[in-house]
Amino acid sequence: MAMDTALAVPEAGWEPYPHTAGPPPGWTGPVFQLSVDFPSEPPDDTPPFLSIDFRNDREAYWRAVREYIYEGNINRGVNSAGHSRDWNTQTNHVRTWYNMPWRAWGRNAREFVNGLTREFPAAPGHLDPAQQRTEYTWARAIYNPSAGYTLGQVWNDPGGPPNLAAASFLEGAVVAKLLFTTADTSDVPWVRDAYTWQANTYLDPANCDSLGCPRQIRDVHLYQIDFAIKDSRASETQWVFGTFVHDPTLPGQGFSWDKMVPLGYMWGNDPELTADNPDATPQESVIYGNTHIFEHMGCRERLVGPLDNPSSSCIGCHQNAQYPAKTSPVPPNHPCDAVTNNPWWRNLRSGDVLWPADSVDGVAPRSLDFSMEMRTAVENYHMATRGYTLSADGEMFRLTGSETHQRLARRKH
Repeated sequence: MAMDTALAVPEAGWEPYPHTAGPPPGWTGPVFQLSVDFPSEPPDDTPPFLSIDFRNDREAYWRAVREYIYEGNINRGVNSAGHSRDWNTQTNHVRTWYNMPWRAWGRNAREFVNGLTREFPAAPGHLDPAQQRTEYTWARAIYNPSAGYTLGQVWNDPGGPPNLAAASFLEGAVVAKLLFTTADTSDVPWVRDAYTWQANTYLDPANCDSLGCPRQIRDVHLYQIDFAIKDSRASETQWVFGTFVHDPTLPGQGFSWDKMVPLGYMWGNDPELTADNPDATPQESVIYGNTHIFEHMGCRERLVGPLDNPSSSCIGCHQNAQYPAKTSPVPPNHPCDAVTNNPWWRNLRSGDVLWPADSVDGVAPRSLDFSMEMRTAVENYHMATRGYTLSADGEMFRLTGSETHQRLARRKH
């Protein structure tokens, strides 16, 4: 076991980025600001697409979802310093969007330029058959007012522990996530003309095993926008998950927000898609075949984006959002549809726990309502305030005073 020293400063979770990894002297670029002034009452903000039949009126549905995410966030010009106002979500004139606390700590802490955190890497061949390098994904999730209300109920004390009993999102809660890749056109041609940000990324991400991992400023390219919507019409799970991808082959010169097109969306995990049912196809999803980029999809053609783990699916991963947790969020056996992986492909209802046996020190797990970012944030809080040991492979941790290991929400690499 490797031992890490805890940062015994609870307020670190409410910082926008680690104080040890902030802007260097002379930095004149943008600096991320955390949006955590959560609504104190359930807001009156019903997204228009809740009245659109997502099963049958597909074109109208995805366009309404995209418009809602874009509204007030894009094409906003620049401020007096010449920095873009796009995605400055706490100053959105239509509706405020919010951020998860407790992401300014740990190995995948937010970087200071645009508030991105590291996610699943893309190995060679993952984004294009000719891809030669491992490329890294950096992302920022934003929460609409309904979702922000729940964040405020869970994180109701900046100096204290999260209230996991409040981790149930309201109908109409929307989470959107911007996913950027370090890939450039020399390795992945599909990032041509993509919307570009700068990020303070890890200098050597494959070997980043310490809280003080060195960073560097570099360009990252928007390749994917995910969304998750709390919608009781999705009777299997009460959630709809979807993905937009950047398609540079569409008409028009340069970048356009219209070139973010739907890869698909899903409202169930299709539990019958297993090795003992080889002819079954996804029924609880809509998958579009009109994108021209290279795309791997998920297990048995379930929905995942190009920057996601192809062994899983959007819902298959996110229904592992619980704390504590000892079980892997990704099916561990190969092939992914092996009968032994069937438990990972269940349909979980909002509020239920996928792995009830994952108790730790007598504490039964609680549902985090499909929010894997909340699972990471809760882990960060407990690791920072209690101290921990990390397993040699970087995938498990044990809190000080505990005899039981828990699994980190994301794999180390």
